Amino acid sequence: YPALNPDGLEEAATYDVGLGEAAPGLNVWYGRAIRDAELNLADGPYPVIVFSPGNGGTRFYGSFMHEQLVSYGFVVISVDHTGNTLDLLMTQPDVLDANRYASVIQRPLDVTRQLDYAEMLNAGEMAGALDLENVGVYGVSFGGYTAFMAGGAQFDMNWFEDWCATATDPGCDSLLNNQDK
Repeated sequence: YPALNPDGLEEAATYDVGLGEAAPGLNVWYGRAIRDAELNLADGPYPVIVFSPGNGGTRFYGSFMHEQLVSYGFVVISVDHTGNTLDLLMTQPDVLDANRYASVIQRPLDVTRQLDYAEMLNAGEMAGALDLENVGVYGVSFGGYTAFMAGGAQFDMNWFEDWCATATDPGCDSLLNNQDK
């Protein structure tokens, strides 16, 4: 979020990705921000952008992009997609792979939940700072798909079911069995 820096603090943030010993050297990422800085209410409300990382990604992926967007007056909400995260990629890749097709359905719903959370913040601790009439979604790779779907693209389940009837893709059963969730 756009913040105040009245004391001229160094803009240096450390993002703990949370992988611990699972990925030495990848566990901490660095950025240019001030953690827990005071929200700049004077110039708001700010448009909101939700970021969706790629398959097996993390909300910290592309922190430099989030920081750049914030510097231009946007609030960025970045999501870790349940069952499709970097920690699973690094520690349980078989679980990540098993969840991949369910994620086709779940990821856009994660974006919706983040926007619901933004509404809650806007009514509470960030009162009036979020312009929820101006919302965007962007993503990288699988996150790009997620952004399209969250923005209103339609997944043609009839076409997909027809395709799966002749395909040998093991993901067909997984996705078709998760379409009602």
